[in-house]
Amino acid sequence: MKKITLFLSFLGAVLFCSAQTKISFEDQALNGAATVYGGTATVIANPATSGINTSKYCLDVVNDGYAPVKFSNFTVPTGSSTSYPYVILKFKIAYKGYNGGSDLDYPQIDVYSSAVSPTLDATEKLGSITSAWGTHTADSLVWKSVQFTMSASTLATIPNGMLILKVAKSKCEYLLDDIELIPSPVTGTNILTITNFESNTIGDAIPYYKYWSTTSAASGTCVVAADPLSVSTKALCITPTDYNGTASFSVTLPTGKTLTNYDRLYFDMYYSNSNGLNAQPYIYADATLIYQVTSGYPLQGTSGVWNPKDYELSGMPSSNSFLLKIGYTSNNSIAYYLDNIKLHESSSTGLSQKQVNLLIISRNDNTLKLNMNVNKVELVDLSGRSVMQQSNVNELNISNLSNSVYLVKAKIGNETFTTKFIK
Repeated sequence: MKKITLFLSFLGAVLFCSAQTKISFEDQALNGAATVYGGTATVIANPATSGINTSKYCLDVVNDGYAPVKFSNFTVPTGSSTSYPYVILKFKIAYKGYNGGSDLDYPQIDVYSSAVSPTLDATEKLGSITSAWGTHTADSLVWKSVQFTMSASTLATIPNGMLILKVAKSKCEYLLDDIELIPSPVTGTNILTITNFESNTIGDAIPYYKYWSTTSAASGTCVVAADPLSVSTKALCITPTDYNGTASFSVTLPTGKTLTNYDRLYFDMYYSNSNGLNAQPYIYADATLIYQVTSGYPLQGTSGVWNPKDYELSGMPSSNSFLLKIGYTSNNSIAYYLDNIKLHESSSTGLSQKQVNLLIISRNDNTLKLNMNVNKVELVDLSGRSVMQQSNVNELNISNLSNSVYLVKAKIGNETFTTKFIK
C-alpha cells in the first residue's frame, strides 16, 4: 500500500554512491565549509547539547551581509526533480546571536547547488525554506530540525554541484550541524520492505512486546485493521495501555546481508488524536537499541494524516535474522497506526569516509581541475566507454568531449576514487 507518492526512479545508483551526502563536524574539521563573500565559518564545541543535537561539535557561522555558506565536500547529485533519488535535504540549525543586524526573526534559507564558482542565480537555486527559527529572543541556542523537500525544486533538472545555504538575514550568528540528503523510501534495489500488512487479515494480532524483551507481552493491543483513511487497504493499529509496548516483526534479511548493511528505517505513522503526537520513538533489533530520542517528547507530525517517518540507525548488530521492535512512549496512551515498514541499504556500503571525501573536482570552461595531482585519471561516459586517460596530472582539457555526464576515476596511491561531472 502506498500512502504517499514519492520519487520512482534513479538516474543510476553508480552515479551517486561516491557523493558525500552527509556532513557532521565531529572530526573538528570544516569539511569543506566556507562563506562565499563575507562572514566566517568555524567549527566550535556545541554550546547547546540538551536538545535534539547532542553532537560535541558544530559549525558556527557569522553572517555578514547575507553571506552564503558553501560546502565543497557536499555533492548534490544531478537528476530530474520529479524522479530524484533523495527525498529531502535535512539539517539542524540554531540561532546564536546578534551581529549588528536587525529583523532576526523567522529567516528564510535559500538552497543552491553550484558546480563551479557560485553565481547564486536562478539556474543554481533549488528553492527556499520559509523559516529556520521563530522569534530569535525565544529561540537563542535552541536547535531546530529543518528540511527542504527536493521534489519542491523549481528546476527541471537539479544541477550537480556543491551545496550552498544562504540565511536571508543581513547580520547574525547561527549554528549548523548534521547536514544530509535523505534517500527516497521507494521500492528499489536498495529498499527492503518488511511489511505493508496487505497480505494480512483484518484482526490478525501482531506480537506486542515490552521494549526490553523479546517474550514479555506489553499491555495493550496490536492488530491489523482497516486503514483509517482508506477502508480498502490495511495498516497496523496499536492501542497501548502503558508506555513500553513495541510492535514486533520477525525479519530475515537477504542472504549475505546483515543489519550493518542498512542505515535507515522508514515507515508511515498515523494519529487520529493530536494528544498522542508528542511521543518518544524507540526501535530495537532483538535486545539492541538502534534508535531512541533520549529526552523529551518531540512532535511526531500532524494528526489525521499519514506521516512518513525516517530514522537513521546506529549500533546495529551484525544479524541476518532478528526481531524488529517499533514503539512510541508518550504522556498519553493514544492509539496510533503503522504501515509500509522498510529498511534502506546504505548506498555507500564499501566506501570509507576517506574515499568519499578525498577527490574533489571543479570545472573552469573546458578545463577540469582536480584538487590534487593524481597517478592516473580516466573519464568514462554513461555507456561505460573510456573517453580519456592521462597520468600524473591535476587538470584535464575536456574541450573535445560532448555535452553529457561523465565519471572521473582517479588513482591516488593504491586506491581508486570515483566522482562525476557534467559538461
